[in-house]
Amino acid sequence: MKNAPTSVVAGSKASSQTDRKQTVEATPDRSKGAAVREGVQAADEGRTVPQNSVKAWLESWGTDEELPPPGCA
Repeated sequence: MKNAPTSVVAGSKASSQTDRKQTVEATPDRSKGAAVREGVQAADEGRTVPQNSVKAWLESWGTDEELPPPGCA
């Protein structure tokens, strides 16, 4: 895999914010790594968009009642 991390944190989720950052920094594609770091920081700060809101928005695409993009919760 071209963009696979060069190191892996045990388990499906990193055990701490430090572990997540170490895993992201090991990603060969730096621009992707920067985006992931920003996303992790946003989630740690509680800036997330509920999945059901995103799903409803996507399902409205191409309809006469298309919804506006959802905002952070």
